[in-house]
Amino acid sequence: MSKQGLAVPTVARRMVEWLIMVAAGAMALFAPGALAQSQSASYEVHAEVDRNRAPAWVAALGYLTGSIKVATATETVTVKGDRWTIESQAQGAAFLSKVVDNLKVTRRSEGTWYPSGPATSRYTEKRGSRESESVVFDYRKGIAMFSRGTQHLKAEPLKYLTSDVLALPYSFLGRQRPTGPVTLAYTDGRALRTAVFDSTVVFPYEVAGQKVQTVRFVARRPTPTSPEIEIWVRADDGYPVRVKVGLSAKYGVRADVVATALPAPRRAG
Repeated sequence: MSKQGLAVPTVARRMVEWLIMVAAGAMALFAPGALAQSQSASYEVHAEVDRNRAPAWVAALGYLTGSIKVATATETVTVKGDRWTIESQAQGAAFLSKVVDNLKVTRRSEGTWYPSGPATSRYTEKRGSRESESVVFDYRKGIAMFSRGTQHLKAEPLKYLTSDVLALPYSFLGRQRPTGPVTLAYTDGRALRTAVFDSTVVFPYEVAGQKVQTVRFVARRPTPTSPEIEIWVRADDGYPVRVKVGLSAKYGVRADVVATALPAPRRAG
């Protein structure tokens, strides 16, 4: 039961928390070895709701219909050589307090940028007053260790260089644009995951009033309930300009994160 007396299923609370977490893991202004040592960015995240596909409890909230701002976030990125640290804080919109109390999410990603892509060494996430959860990557031993607070939860074998949801949008940054399918490994803090992405043709997209030649990478969905993931990047250098993450098949909801400013392009190698 919410503060307003509205019965909201547990899945509703989890979905709203997921939207705020997307805000905490969107797109920092990050180009390894190319930008100032530390740089901050802010952005908004909107939820797009398909009223015909969303469950009844979504409409019952009275807010999540059409497209609406659900969170604001700031990120600070520090780059030293090929090493990165990303610190992100997201704050859910006040109306979401009808559903959840944990309106603030903080995340931190640490890792190394290799020619083949980013490799996270540690990823940490904290929701509201809950204990922080983390994933530590040991590539020499080939394991990823998951924990909550001081409690060890599990270990999973590592097969690839693996990024996280903060670093994932930068998988194509500074690289020759792939001509075929690309498999990317990442963690959302709960498990290790992989996704196969296919690219579209180059098309114009507007960012802050300027046309940017853009390529969209779309994750394959092996099952109808698989999440929707789209990473839109600048064609010149693979810099992310937009990210869409959705659970539309299940909940009729998709998060849309849009860049409002971009650094000067660098040519991909």
